[in-house]
Amino acid sequence: MSVEPVRAGSSDTILVCIRGNSGSGKSSIARELRHRHGRGCALVERDYLRRILLRERDKPGARHPP
Repeated sequence: MSVEPVRAGSSDTILVCIRGNSGSGKSSIARELRHRHGRGCALVERDYLRRILLRERDKPGARHPP
């Protein structure tokens, strides 16, 4: 299945948030969605948001997305 690229922020863009307990298959589902939709589908993991975008390191009491 292939999806035509859509400009980010248009009414045709979709944000999918996957949540769940450790080991429940979130990453596997996200990778499969990325594989099926290919280019134009971004996979942004929480650790990437925290470590790169928020410039936080793993330390006790550090900020993290809610």
